[in-house]
Amino acid sequence: MMFIPLVFILVVGYILLKDKSDMFSNNSKNPSNILNERLAKGEISVEEYREIKQIQDNA
Repeated sequence: MMFIPLVFILVVGYILLKDKSDMFSNNSKNPSNILNERLAKGEISVEEYREIKQIQDNA
């Protein structure tokens, strides 16, 4: 009878800890990595990439 609540607590704990580790890994990205990912995903064009990269390099 005690087995079911224990399993439930372990599953909920795992889910909460997994979400926190994902949150911390996303915060460690620098602007250059984010820009490269956006280009790779097709969110920005090569021309936009070059313009933004030039602004980053001059800042």
